[in-house]
Amino acid sequence: MDTQDLQERDQAQTKATIDHINNLFKANITLNHNYFKDSSKEFVVTNLIHEMVHAYLLETNSTYRNDPIEQQHNFMFSNFAKDIAGYLISKYNMPNTDAWSLAWSGMGDIFQNATDDERFNTNQGESLSKTEITNAYLPYNYTGDPSSKGTPNCAIIIKLNK
Repeated sequence: MDTQDLQERDQAQTKATIDHINNLFKANITLNHNYFKDSSKEFVVTNLIHEMVHAYLLETNSTYRNDPIEQQHNFMFSNFAKDIAGYLISKYNMPNTDAWSLAWSGMGDIFQNATDDERFNTNQGESLSKTEITNAYLPYNYTGDPSSKGTPNCAIIIKLNK
């Protein structure tokens, strides 16, 4: 699949298969170049992890596979966001709030209609508002501004299984 196959509104598309005979898991993740071209490496990595979790769960969890995307994201956040945030903290030495906000950023459909002050859980007993999440992750989504954060991705285009 090429990037031009994606709808303009789609950030990424994932297809996965499991070859049970050879015990192989394969995922084809296509990122929308127009969406990610000015994003930081941290933002791109967060999205790749997010899509890999989708791919794995779609192939291994029949309940998840049949759920609407919002329920899939609720499941992903409940079960994997802590690991995604922990990875970002350890790999990129980023602040806790930034890491959790990036982990939440892929779950946009969950908080898209939330009020700006609605709270979303992060660490046990802690939470961030929709505004705090947005303000923390957006500087990673665009590296062409003096207030941006993260490492420019050097316009890296990743093509898997092509």
